[in-house]
Amino acid sequence: MFYDSELHFLRSVLNKCHIQTLIINAKENPESTLDLGLRSLLEIDFHFERPLIEVLGEILPKTIHMLVDGYLCKYIYLQLPGDDLKNVLVIGPYQTKAFNNQEILELAEKNGVQPSKMRDFESYYSGLPIVGDEGQIISLVETFGEFIWNGSSNFRFAEYELETNFEDVSLIINKSLSENESPWNYKLIETRYAYENEFLYAITQGNYHKAKLLIPKFENFNFEQRNSDPIRDLKNYCIILNTLFRKSVERGGVHPIHIDRVSAEIAKKIELRTSVEDIESLMREMVKIYCQLVNKHSVRDYSPTVQKVVVMIETNLASDLSLSELATSLNINASYLSTVFKKETGKTITAYVNDRRIELAQELLKTTNLQIQTIAQYCGILDVHYFTRLFKKVSGVSPKQYREENA
Repeated sequence: MFYDSELHFLRSVLNKCHIQTLIINAKENPESTLDLGLRSLLEIDFHFERPLIEVLGEILPKTIHMLVDGYLCKYIYLQLPGDDLKNVLVIGPYQTKAFNNQEILELAEKNGVQPSKMRDFESYYSGLPIVGDEGQIISLVETFGEFIWNGSSNFRFAEYELETNFEDVSLIINKSLSENESPWNYKLIETRYAYENEFLYAITQGNYHKAKLLIPKFENFNFEQRNSDPIRDLKNYCIILNTLFRKSVERGGVHPIHIDRVSAEIAKKIELRTSVEDIESLMREMVKIYCQLVNKHSVRDYSPTVQKVVVMIETNLASDLSLSELATSLNINASYLSTVFKKETGKTITAYVNDRRIELAQELLKTTNLQIQTIAQYCGILDVHYFTRLFKKVSGVSPKQYREENA
């Protein structure tokens, strides 16, 4: 079809957002995965044996349909242009917010969910994609509509709400699988691990934008409560995350000396938090801190020689870090070291050392009351006048002005 490339792009973007897309013949039976297995999970024999047009409702030409079903799952669907006008693009289900336990209980009562299925029911909503800004998804689909229907004036939007029709629902009882053996539980665990791996990989790469997008989904999984105190539970989970993030950034090429310092500071912060909101905020802060750590200190793209030099510089800024001293320490030719370091980092060794020393000085000026002369010594510069000139050259202001501006 003339819109194959555009359709592929639309589905790829939605797939990146973990939103399901299906193309189904309106006159045929839809797939049982249309609702991501919700009704199968609840052991409900719903009307999937009926044509899609009867399951979703009326499918109008040149119309973008927006549907909210009886389980508050959202769908967008539209009839694709073609000779037979039978294929329908279905997007969803998704949700625009994470439901809390009370809302899920009320939804279960409204839909007659059996108590024995409550854990699976809660897990379903944990795995349902969350669209924080639905307007972006709608705009994306609207742009696709403008292309396939030749302009915004040639199609319309239609919104629907469906209530669960219990006359169409019959419960299947005496299933042979126990709750723990439910295929849904397997799927949930696999989904959770897939999200965890994607989330941790984003941190390994220092990709905060990607990790930030995955935070709502990662947070939305209902982890089993192990203590009567929810705050202690969350603190324990934060400790686990701190370990996972620490290993992730190590794989991202950050030297353990940097990781250990950050990890220790976060461990202290975890124990000082006193409310659920504070701990959840810290979780999001941890993601940013560890991604910044990768971006600032990763040496994964450097050769082994340059990696060693960078680590030597960053772990001991107070020592002699001249080209000749570094070359001697590594038992390599100074000229070769200078060339390869500049090629891989884009800076000379002297410039790299000076930048790192001034970064350390800036941090000490902001966080301590140490005298400027003492800070200069910690940064490996014994001449305080030279330190002041270098600091002003790099920072644009004197150490004293910098401290006053960042007090």
